[in-house]
Amino acid sequence: MTLLTVTVEILPSGLLPVMSADLGVSESAIGLLVSAWALTIAIVGIPLVRLTIRVPRTPLLAACLIVIAAANLLTATASGLALALAGRIVAATAHGLFWALVVSSVASVITAERLGRALAIVLAGPTLAGLAGLPAAAALASVVGWRAVFTGLSVVLVLTAGVLWLILPQVPSALPTRGGAWDRSASRVIAVAIAGGLVLVGHFAVFTYLTALVTRLGGLPSAAIPLMLLVFGMSGAVGIAGSGADNANADETALAEGCASGTTNYPSQPQFNCLSVTLDGSGEKVVLRQGQSGASGFGYLHALLDHNVEQQTIEHTVSINTGGYAQPNGRYLYGAYYKNEDGDVVINFELIQERGPGGDSPDPYELGVVTAYCRDSASAPTRACPQWVNDSL
Repeated sequence: MTLLTVTVEILPSGLLPVMSADLGVSESAIGLLVSAWALTIAIVGIPLVRLTIRVPRTPLLAACLIVIAAANLLTATASGLALALAGRIVAATAHGLFWALVVSSVASVITAERLGRALAIVLAGPTLAGLAGLPAAAALASVVGWRAVFTGLSVVLVLTAGVLWLILPQVPSALPTRGGAWDRSASRVIAVAIAGGLVLVGHFAVFTYLTALVTRLGGLPSAAIPLMLLVFGMSGAVGIAGSGADNANADETALAEGCASGTTNYPSQPQFNCLSVTLDGSGEKVVLRQGQSGASGFGYLHALLDHNVEQQTIEHTVSINTGGYAQPNGRYLYGAYYKNEDGDVVINFELIQERGPGGDSPDPYELGVVTAYCRDSASAPTRACPQWVNDSL
C-alpha cells in the first residue's frame, strides 16, 4: 500500500511533458503538483493526527486510501491545472494522515521481535515506488495516456482499502496526549527531523524535474525517460540496501540488550527479571519486568493480580502509541480506548512507564512498566480491567 501511495505522490514527476501538453501549461507548472503535495502534508499532517486520535486505526487507514483514490480520480479528469491541483491537495491531505498512522498500525499487529523486519517491508514502499512504480507508470502512460494511469491507480487504491478493512484487526484508538514535562530526547529528534527535511528538499528539487533534465539538458529522447527513472530508483535502492543490514542488526541487538544487559537474571530478586521488551510507535523500548503485587507492586504481576491486565494488553497498548507522553513525576503514560464487541462500552486503559531505574532496582536500567489499569472515564478512579479488554486482542 505504501508503494501505491508514494507512486501517486511522485507520479507527475515522470509525466511532466505529457501532462503539460495536455493541460496547456508549462512543465514547471506541473511541478507544482508535487511541491503542493509536500507542502500540504507539512501543514496538515500533525493537526489531522490530533483530530482523529479517537478514531480506530483500521477504518481510518482504509478511509485515507479511499480519499486518495477519489482525489486522484479528480486529477485524472481535470480539464485544467486548477482542478488537477485541487485533487492533489486533497490527496496529499489524506496521504499525510496515512503515513502518520501506518507505522504505529503495523507495530500494533506485529510482535516486537518481528517489528524491525515488518517496518522494513512497509518502508520499502517509497523505494519501490521510485524503482518500479514510477518507471512503469511513465512507460504505460506513453501507451494509454497519463489520465488512464491516474485512473488505474485510483481503482487499485480502492481495492487495497477493501483488503485492509478485511484482513487487519480492529486496532483501538490511542488516547489523546496531555501536557507534560519536556522530553530531553526531543531536541535530538527535532534536529534529525530538520536535517532529514533539508535532504528531502534537495532531493525532490531535482527529482521533480528529472524528466525535463533528461530531455533538455541531457539531450535524450522522451522514450528514455522510463529508463532514467529506473536508474534513479535503483540508485536509491542500492543506498538503502547498504544501510539496511547494519540497521537490522542494530534493531535485533537493541531488543536483545533490553532483556540481557543486567535485567534478566536475579535469583534472589526475581521481581526484576525482564519478561519482554516492546517497541512503541517511535521506536522507544518499553521493558516489562516480572514485578510483584501488593503495596509496593510494580511490573507484570502487579498489573495482572491487582488490575487484571494481561501481558498482551500491555504490549499492544505500547505498540499503538508513539513515544508516550511525559508526566510531572518523570514517568510516561501510554493509553488507549477499548470497546466491547457491541461497541457501546468504552474503557480507558493506561499504563505508566519509568525510564530511569526505580529506587529499589538492582541495576542502572529503567524500571519499565510500573503499573497498568482501566478507568471508566479519563477522570474516574483506577480499577481492575474487565476480562473482555484482554480477550479483545
